[in-house]
Amino acid sequence: MHVVESDLTGPAAPISVFGAKVRTVIPIGSLAGNVPISVLALSYAGELVVAIQTDADAVPDAEILVEGVRAEWKAWHGTNDPRRGAAPATP
Repeated sequence: MHVVESDLTGPAAPISVFGAKVRTVIPIGSLAGNVPISVLALSYAGELVVAIQTDADAVPDAEILVEGVRAEWKAWHGTNDPRRGAAPATP
C-alpha cells in the first residue's frame, strides 16, 4: 500500500464544546508500516479541510504533491486560498 485516503462529512452547522464554538476542525491521521502518504479530507460547517501527511524519507518531493493539490483547487475554485473558494454550481 502506498497511499491512504479518508474523507468524512462533518456537521453542517458549527458545534460547541463546553460552551465554546468550534471554528475549525483539522483531520489528523498517522502513518504506519509502509504507508508513506496519507490524505485526509473533512468537511465541517461549510468548509473543507484537506490534510496531507508524508514520510519525509520515503517521499522527499512531497511538495510536488501539495502543489498539485493546490493547482487542482485553483482550477476548480479559481483561487489559491481554499477559504475563499466556492464550490462550482451543479447542473
